[in-house]
Amino acid sequence: MLRIALLVIGAIGTLTVLKDNFKMSELPCATILLFKGAFFILGIAIACSLAHRYFATDSMSYYISYLRNENKEEKTGYIFRFKVCSWLLLINAIAFGIGICLFASGLFAMP
Repeated sequence: MLRIALLVIGAIGTLTVLKDNFKMSELPCATILLFKGAFFILGIAIACSLAHRYFATDSMSYYISYLRNENKEEKTGYIFRFKVCSWLLLINAIAFGIGICLFASGLFAMP
């Protein structure tokens, strides 16, 4: 999802730069808002994806340390990070879906 979100953000930039005689001010206000909303929501999806990657790695290190030592602190750290990781993945999926829908709506609303 991270790579596709980055690709869509690049596509928004490409639409604004490469189209012949294209000016953002000539688009309807709704289309501009759709593209800006898609850009912002996909930025949130990218941030959640990167945070998920960090917490998943950190959770795995706590889990491996717990398997070696059987320490209660490492188990609670593992469980907490696993829950944070699952929430980040859920937010990432929702934001990604909304961002893609906004981008597609903006493409269809273009004149």
